[in-house]
Amino acid sequence: CRGVLIHIPPQDRIQALGELKRISKKYIITLEYNVEDENEFFEMVEWRGNKDRLWRINMVKYWKYFSDIEINDYIPVPENVDASKNHLCIAKKK
Repeated sequence: CRGVLIHIPPQDRIQALGELKRISKKYIITLEYNVEDENEFFEMVEWRGNKDRLWRINMVKYWKYFSDIEINDYIPVPENVDASKNHLCIAKKK
């Protein structure tokens, strides 16, 4: 999943992650904008003149809602590759 979850409103994101978990066999790999403050679940970002269409998210915090998911890795994409502060998250079903 690349650049999709950041456009799902926070109140619907757990349901979307549950669906990703349901359809996956073992691994779920996401590449999304990461929050600036690691203590936050998400932060709204203005996008194309709208303030309710894009959120940076903390995938590690979101996956903690699921007891049968473990995080294998959470890797920042190097800024020389992508300055958008994306993180690659590899989650695994237990």
